[in-house]
Amino acid sequence: MNKRYKILITGPFSSGKTTFIKTMADTSFVTTEERISDPLITEKSTTTVGIDFGKVVISDDLSIYLFGTPGQERFDFIWEDQINGSIAIMLLVDRANMDSIIAAKDQLKFYTSRTNVPIVVIANKSDLPNIIDIHKLKKYFGSVLDCSIVECIGNDKESAREALYTVFFDVVSHQEKTE
Repeated sequence: MNKRYKILITGPFSSGKTTFIKTMADTSFVTTEERISDPLITEKSTTTVGIDFGKVVISDDLSIYLFGTPGQERFDFIWEDQINGSIAIMLLVDRANMDSIIAAKDQLKFYTSRTNVPIVVIANKSDLPNIIDIHKLKKYFGSVLDCSIVECIGNDKESAREALYTVFFDVVSHQEKTE
């Protein structure tokens, strides 16, 4: 019997969602990135406008499907739709960018108002200079939800795998204990 699980990869604009999924995908990676037309946005040249998708094969009978959302609030209808069928939500945040952290807290409120699916904050881009201390992040996000925070470097396969496996196996083992 082939078990398949869906994990939602979400977070603010430029938090590294597409990169994370691309890094982890064992099969063809699907993205809906388009060029950014706003000349005021300079941190990157493309943005996700639909769903990114990647499949992670754990074993012959176990796969994780990663569904990535756009980061802009105008796409919140996609955020809400993609909760369905998810066993967990990985909320990526650029931990070197305070605007990303603030936006992630708003997204955390959005998701907690709509689901009881476990949410884990992924402190992405942990290799950058001037990152926010993990203890400060825990305190900041803890005011909204007592959720786990996992450090990650989304463009590093080993770091991304460790973050994904931590979330996946924690969620699955918790589900098995409650069943």
